[in-house]
Amino acid sequence: MDLGNKIRELRLKKNYTQEDLANILGTSIQSISRWENGNTYPDISLLPLIASTFHVTVDYLLGADIIHNAKILEEIKQKVKEYRKIGNNVKCYEYVKEMYEKYPSIEELQLIFAEVCFEAGNFNKSYTEEGIVVAKKVIETTLDEDIRFKAADDLFYLYLKNDRKDKKRLKEVYDKYLKKYLKKDYYKDDILEGDELLEYYQKESLSLLSSFWNILMGLYNDNLYCKEELIDIYKKFNIITKTLFDNEDYDLETIWFLQTINDRISRLYVKLNDFDNAYIYLNIAADYAILHDTREDNIKHTSLLFNKLEDKRDDISWSGNLDEFGNQCFEMLYNLKRPVFDPMRDDSRFKDIINKLTKYSKQYN
Repeated sequence: MDLGNKIRELRLKKNYTQEDLANILGTSIQSISRWENGNTYPDISLLPLIASTFHVTVDYLLGADIIHNAKILEEIKQKVKEYRKIGNNVKCYEYVKEMYEKYPSIEELQLIFAEVCFEAGNFNKSYTEEGIVVAKKVIETTLDEDIRFKAADDLFYLYLKNDRKDKKRLKEVYDKYLKKYLKKDYYKDDILEGDELLEYYQKESLSLLSSFWNILMGLYNDNLYCKEELIDIYKKFNIITKTLFDNEDYDLETIWFLQTINDRISRLYVKLNDFDNAYIYLNIAADYAILHDTREDNIKHTSLLFNKLEDKRDDISWSGNLDEFGNQCFEMLYNLKRPVFDPMRDDSRFKDIINKLTKYSKQYN
């Protein structure tokens, strides 16, 4: 950062106008503006006064402290790593506190101190209180959004360690400093209570099932297991899903997962020339396609693990790679045209599956 930008940053941090700063330094508003725009530089004789006004060093204004601070931080991080390796959190806290008091203006060191206060908080609650003070200070003074987020994250977990029942304070930090940065919410299980917390955990459970299905699809495409092993793994997905949904009141996405898993099992059996089992699992896949297309649009789950959730067809978005789209029966009929099923086409069992899917098939475009 150049000198003009630093002066502007420091001025804004102090909530000074250009006129305020001009009055303090005994210069004109135009001069302040030219400095900040990079058109001119302050006279060298003014640098000590500017530094004193903002409680920084002349080296900081000129950028000479950057390399110096980097070396200091490197040494501190190495020492912290050594303390953590032997599990001595209190000694680590004592060391970092000494460094923090020696170099109080290094923001990254302030974050490190907040973190070690958290780690040492298991031994003395006062350490956690110190960390809270430091984290709040960083949030209030920094102009770096990344540092503010990290400090807010530290503050959240320091509050959590101090009193995990104080949901109001946790929620304040979350709403004010953390929420706007998040793509995925990692804090809600510490903020929510009662039915809201239970609903959150139930949604997370469904998300885990989705992640598991994604992994299984990767296994199919990457040839990491032999066909027999893949069949056994995919059958476990059926067992796990039926265990989770003890009333078999599947949401639409899970029904689709079950359809695709059993379709894959069928294809694997075809490749092993085990056509009897191929028909069994292809028929199961077809039944799930029909269930998907005929199930009520809105249901409230009754299975114990998901009994706070509802599943609504309008909330589901689907994507595909067909030029013309249809319901799941329509798309399964399309997929049954793949060459892998050629050895089965003339069998009456295959034709029966085609017929029952056709009954419920619906083309959208």
